[in-house]
Amino acid sequence: MSKISLPTGRDMVNLLGEVFFREEIRCEYTVTELMKKIWAVNLDLYLEFVRICDKYDLKYYPYGGTLLGAVRHKGFIPWDDDMDVCMPRLEYEKFLQIAPKELSLPYFLQTPFTDPYYFRTLTRLINVYTTRIPRFYKHSGESHGMMLDIFPLDDYNELTHNQDMKEIALSAKRCSQYLKRNDTGLMTPEHYSNWEKYMTNNPMKEWENVQKIAQKYNNSGSAYYSCKVFILDGRCNLPHNKKWFETTEIVDFENQKIKIPTGYDSLLKLLYGDYMKYPPLEKRGTWHSGAIIDPEKPFTEYL
Repeated sequence: MSKISLPTGRDMVNLLGEVFFREEIRCEYTVTELMKKIWAVNLDLYLEFVRICDKYDLKYYPYGGTLLGAVRHKGFIPWDDDMDVCMPRLEYEKFLQIAPKELSLPYFLQTPFTDPYYFRTLTRLINVYTTRIPRFYKHSGESHGMMLDIFPLDDYNELTHNQDMKEIALSAKRCSQYLKRNDTGLMTPEHYSNWEKYMTNNPMKEWENVQKIAQKYNNSGSAYYSCKVFILDGRCNLPHNKKWFETTEIVDFENQKIKIPTGYDSLLKLLYGDYMKYPPLEKRGTWHSGAIIDPEKPFTEYL
């Protein structure tokens, strides 16, 4: 009998096989047993997301590092520890309405309307029986389970895009700084100065402003999408040709099969350039340093 027991909605040991959970070297990087458990929780969240989308015929696509991992590694990037998806805004809004009625524990759809302390500008599907607490956010009040990030794709307008992104970035920073309000004691003077600059007492107003500006040109006939609500990586804000997403194909992802956009090559070149080239060894490490991640215990045990 397996000694691995994860607080997931699926039996991930049975689904992936016990061999999956063994430590191994991938791309000269050690993938520990802990990382394998983190991957299993992430994949369970993704499969739950897909279950709902497929049931209601909603369009979705692996995005960012998840898409790169699917193409380059046939699974997770060995040093990545989460998963990302994107959806056209119309599908995204439908998902937000449908998912809360479909989900049961350990799953929770996290938006400002379901979690009164959550003001990130994207949506998250989280596992509330696990832990992922980023640095500076421990006492934000939001639920800190491991998550699947869900990004909306909105129509791109070349004439106003730069100004739109400046306004979105300002409101998004205010939302982020509000979430840090109870952890300012951890900040360096530089961090604290930046926090003071963007502090707000009305995060919902800022969150609504991000969504309003991002959707401003939807249904305008644009030939391009842009992931506008995410400001940490400007490449996501660049125009994504809608033709890249018109059809999909099935590829391997760990011991599963997932659906990716047929235009993945153009999308990955936009996001990563020469995406088949590995980063230097010294840069192969987790992209979320300082986070507390525990795939076996609820975040409430760390608060």
